[in-house]
Amino acid sequence: MKARHIKSFDNFPSYMACYVMYGDASGVTDEDIKNYEEFLEDENLKGHAVYFGDETGFYAYPCFGLGTDCIKATFMDF
Repeated sequence: MKARHIKSFDNFPSYMACYVMYGDASGVTDEDIKNYEEFLEDENLKGHAVYFGDETGFYAYPCFGLGTDCIKATFMDF
């Protein structure tokens, strides 16, 4: 079965990547996790795989939270 691209975001907070990929919550707050969960619900992305790009850059308006270094996140459906 081929993966299908759902949505991409260039402004995904890079500090959440480890949590998203491995469930490692060290370095993130409960509020960060809550904001991420709300983002998934708002974008209808719960249960989708995420692929992260390699480059980061500062965004004043990330997908959620305050301005921070961000990374491209592509949500996929299998």
